[in-house]
Amino acid sequence: MANKLGKFMIFATIAGAFAAGVSYMKQYHDFHKDLDKDFRDFEDSDLNEAPSDSTMNRKYVSLSSDKDEFIVAAKDTVVAAKGMAGAAKEMLKDVGHIISDNAKDASDIAEDVAKESADKLKNKVQDTFEDVADTATDIAIEAADKVEAIKSSTKIEEEDF
Repeated sequence: MANKLGKFMIFATIAGAFAAGVSYMKQYHDFHKDLDKDFRDFEDSDLNEAPSDSTMNRKYVSLSSDKDEFIVAAKDTVVAAKGMAGAAKEMLKDVGHIISDNAKDASDIAEDVAKESADKLKNKVQDTFEDVADTATDIAIEAADKVEAIKSSTKIEEEDF
């Protein structure tokens, strides 16, 4: 049964590949046929035709201006430049405020982090000193106990003599 299924799968794969190839070739052929048709249509059109009479009788407007028009245009340009300068000034003020606010926030954060770090370090140092003091006290107690033990053993020895 598995052998028949395998042969069927191979046949189906080959048939699918063949159908895809035929479909691709048909699309390729149709595309080139349309492309060739468009090219032939372009070749057949007359590009060398003489212009029509309507384009031959066109009239052009000369672009001459007098001194007053140039002065008005210059004034308009100055007004526009002032407006752009004012807008740029306001934008730079806004950018300055944003940078100032960000710098202040960054400084506040740095201050908080520094305080936290200092508190942690202070607590660590205090804990370390307390541990050292406890250890020193324990050593002193042990030393005192040993001294007492030595004294008591020495008294016993003295009494024995």
